[in-house]
Amino acid sequence: MSASEVPFSEAAFAAHTPDGNLTAHDPVTGLPGRFLLQSHLEHALEHARRHGHPLAVLLIALDDLQRVNHALGYPSGDHVLREAGLRLQTRIRKEDTFGRLYGGKFLLLLEHLHEVEEAAHVARDLLQTLSTPFSLDTEQLIFQSACIGISFYPNDGADAASLIRLAEIALLRAREQGHGQFGFHARDLDTDAHARMTLESSLCAALKNNELELFFQPKTDLHNGLITGAEALLRWRRGDTLVPPGQFIPLAEKSGLIVPIGIWVIDTACARLRAWADQGQRETRLAVNVSARQFHTGNLDTVVAEALARHDVEPARLELELTESMLMDNPEATTTLLQRLKAIGVRLSLDDFGTGYSCLAYLARFPIDTLKVDQSFVRDMVHSSNTAGIVTAIISLARTLHLHVVAEGVETPEQLGYLRKLGCDEVQGYLLGRPMPESAWLATCDTCSAFFSQEHTHQAEQTLLLVDDEPGILSALKRMLRNEGWRILTAQNGEQGLDILAREAVQVIVSDHRMPGLSGCEFLARVKAMHPDCLRIMLSGQADMHAVLDAINNGAVYKFFTKPWDDQQLRERLREAFRIQAALTAAKATLP
Repeated sequence: MSASEVPFSEAAFAAHTPDGNLTAHDPVTGLPGRFLLQSHLEHALEHARRHGHPLAVLLIALDDLQRVNHALGYPSGDHVLREAGLRLQTRIRKEDTFGRLYGGKFLLLLEHLHEVEEAAHVARDLLQTLSTPFSLDTEQLIFQSACIGISFYPNDGADAASLIRLAEIALLRAREQGHGQFGFHARDLDTDAHARMTLESSLCAALKNNELELFFQPKTDLHNGLITGAEALLRWRRGDTLVPPGQFIPLAEKSGLIVPIGIWVIDTACARLRAWADQGQRETRLAVNVSARQFHTGNLDTVVAEALARHDVEPARLELELTESMLMDNPEATTTLLQRLKAIGVRLSLDDFGTGYSCLAYLARFPIDTLKVDQSFVRDMVHSSNTAGIVTAIISLARTLHLHVVAEGVETPEQLGYLRKLGCDEVQGYLLGRPMPESAWLATCDTCSAFFSQEHTHQAEQTLLLVDDEPGILSALKRMLRNEGWRILTAQNGEQGLDILAREAVQVIVSDHRMPGLSGCEFLARVKAMHPDCLRIMLSGQADMHAVLDAINNGAVYKFFTKPWDDQQLRERLREAFRIQAALTAAKATLP
């Protein structure tokens, strides 16, 4: 795409406003409007020219805001805009210029940059800020992702209009990579376009020359540790190298090649299932990703049925992974196609659940078998109570709808342990196996994961977690409590404590207040939200009593003791805590 193809004019902006006027402040968000933003940008450019400072223009665009407007009404869309503006404001410096440009687009001007990489750090932070769901007055949650395009002075342009226009181009390029991405403007657009055309031609030949292959990433049952199947992932072996999927799959989507490639993937997956069944693996399941373009061609059910019949494969062994964004494009037609696929007998999985626009009413209507928890939630859930709440809610929702739950992107034992505690059914991720060629897959598919090879021998023990940044305090407490018969674990900060809680069954926690990173009150508040069955005690000599009282009143702290402590009194209170916790556990066990 050339620069001239991206419209940015007064008339174009006026078409996005009810009256066509350029006001200083945006009437929806109260932020500076386009006219004021351009004025600030021109002034900043004059200053940058005089002093030789670089500056960056970040164009932040909410994805699919029109979908919210059409589905829930413009007041809901305005609410999302206002909330997005407020969130973004909290993450920028006071000296930076920020406002709403038009539609679902905001503009951020970063001055006094030391390195251009600073803009990348800011972009990542802003995208993370927008990843948390938006809550409407109706108590409905909206998952609204965004993309960011970035241009620089003096590298990319010398005037305000050019920098904004080039940020628009960078935004389009970022969106080609998917939701939640940011990108920089590249000056060699003509060279890049030529490279894309060459790559597209090579990809078309790759399909004919058998250069495409499937890699397999194991899926592991969290209840018994057995590998139950895999997700088939497309790879392109071009000569002696593998072309990264991020380079050729978006290109295949844009060019339409993804449709014949998708047919090849489904047929190849069925062929491998037939071969594995002949080798004795008759229960192994295989999941394949379906692209939006292939889904909307309308004949997906025919493609699947013919492949299953051609290779004589039991339909339930094939699972189709679909994204919620593709399903919501035309819900009525989607429901009809999904019902035809279910009639064939294949399993249907909703991939990346919660990262797009989720409509629970349609979710109840769609004949889905599995919800997949997106890796963006899995990545932060051990330390973030908000993200943990989202994962917990997804699993609870799946249970209510009698759906299977798979979590992807599991990379640490802590994530694995916490998902097991939450009742997730299956997991996949680098911790349990990277995508691998078929030969490596066949060597591992009958094995149990090493993380499940030993039974959890400590589950029935009474376990106490001590959290304090002073090693001497931890040693003194362990000596004092060594004859109580409890298993005692220690951590030197809140983050370590959360890691242990994710892996281990802990009944009682004793935490200091003043610690590096998370304070004791913050740590115990997260524990209350993420591990509510743990009884929480604070032991501190220099505590912020206002914060401690708030934590006690909010239920984050069960008991508070000061240092130096009375050994006998502390022992008695810990024994009492274990008795209370045991009684609560017994009471829960009697519930239906």
